[in-house]
Amino acid sequence: MAQRTGPILVLLLAAALTGGCSRYKSPTFTAISVEPAEQSEDALVLVFTIESTNPNDEPIPLRKASYTLLLDGTPVFRGDRSPETTLGKFNAERFELPAVIPLDQAPDAGTVRYEIRGTVTYQTPGSLADVLFDAGIIVPTAPLRVGGNVNFGG
Repeated sequence: MAQRTGPILVLLLAAALTGGCSRYKSPTFTAISVEPAEQSEDALVLVFTIESTNPNDEPIPLRKASYTLLLDGTPVFRGDRSPETTLGKFNAERFELPAVIPLDQAPDAGTVRYEIRGTVTYQTPGSLADVLFDAGIIVPTAPLRVGGNVNFGG
């Protein structure tokens, strides 16, 4: 009988822990700006400024953004970046996401629609949440989907 109670206890514990962490809402994201940072003969670097908003009454650290940049619907860059910010309670903070675009995939001129799609991993408050996050048991993510226009000059 003791062998059967082990898995049941693990399932009950997991259900209790998951329910306790779900009271936090995911942060939301808005595109603020896009600026060219550097250009070589092979590539162009664009830096996207993203504003993240915390709808919770406790701070939430943002750990990792995994994202794809699309220009006019075509994927041109895929990356991972640490936002290196903690969202204060009911607060907004900005972070930057760079994208390196090969010049043969960049438009020659004009305004182009861009979209950034991905996820942002964040950490919910509490010492138990810290342990579960570090163990990879509960690693919450928020969807990242922002867009706008970028001008490639003329």
